[in-house]
Amino acid sequence: MPNFPLDVAGPGLIVALGLGVAAGLAAFVAVVLVEAGILTVLRWSGVGRALLAAVVMNVGSGVVGLFLTGFVFSVGYLVWLSLAFVLSVLIEAGVLALMDRPKARLGAIASLAANLATYIPLAVLVYFFIRRT
Repeated sequence: MPNFPLDVAGPGLIVALGLGVAAGLAAFVAVVLVEAGILTVLRWSGVGRALLAAVVMNVGSGVVGLFLTGFVFSVGYLVWLSLAFVLSVLIEAGVLALMDRPKARLGAIASLAANLATYIPLAVLVYFFIRRT
């Protein structure tokens, strides 16, 4: 069973755990809403543009993650989660920089904050999943 997180490989973790496509879509929406909220709070942009940016950056990091799923089988959960976090921050900061170059530094900070907000709960879920298996 693949062990990839919500940001880098989309909601594949939930689907892979057998919870279904609807749960995967719900997780994607939740991640987008959390990250858009953080972009708005950090004043990267208004709500509408933050939602658009959150969708674009999560689709972008998700597509990259899908190409890297084969790598998932060669490393453990914690290593993959760490790599996925770094990739998510870099990819999403790049997307934000492309969307608003003058705010590239703020976009990098926002990407880090947004991914911390989504990866910390994910790390807890992965930890409990590892303990059950």
